[in-house]
Amino acid sequence: MRAWHVVLVRVRWRDEFPMEGMAMLSRLSFTLAIAALVAGGLARGAEPEPGLKRWDEPGKDPVLARLKTGKEQKAKIAEVYKAYTARRGQIREKYAQVRMAMLRRGMYRDFSECDTKFLKKFKAALTADQRRRYDAGVKIEEDCEEKVDQVRDELAKLEPRRKGDPKGYARLKTRCEKLIAALEADRLKKLDRQVGELPGKKK
Repeated sequence: MRAWHVVLVRVRWRDEFPMEGMAMLSRLSFTLAIAALVAGGLARGAEPEPGLKRWDEPGKDPVLARLKTGKEQKAKIAEVYKAYTARRGQIREKYAQVRMAMLRRGMYRDFSECDTKFLKKFKAALTADQRRRYDAGVKIEEDCEEKVDQVRDELAKLEPRRKGDPKGYARLKTRCEKLIAALEADRLKKLDRQVGELPGKKK
């Protein structure tokens, strides 16, 4: 049994509080929550974060740094990222004067299409083996992030109970923090195993 599974069992959500456990968090509710955030962003005219931000500084990204790209690859990636930010600037300028939420939906569509187009260009700078390891690394990162968000969401639901049962809340919070730490440790181990170790990592 993996480390985070063990900690998850020990959290014992239903034993501590009469609430739905993390396993009961449906994908539907998660999707609706994201949709609400997006709708709110549209109403406020918010611009989505660059979806390919990790390519800005490959050496600092937990996945890309493990691919150990060569000098020519780094130069190509930098060139593509410059074109990527330029394209995002064009989209931003296109919708700068648009305030209606319905009309600004086009901005999100254009940004999404931009990310899809340029991701292919970024990956084209990698070897076949690097692309395979990149895809594996991204999935590991996304899976970990989803599990960590679920733990934090469940803890946030208990916030109203904090005053009524401070000791119980503190116990569960500690267990949640241990669970998150275990998830993060598991993430790093998987990245080392499936993507590669970070340059300069001590054996």
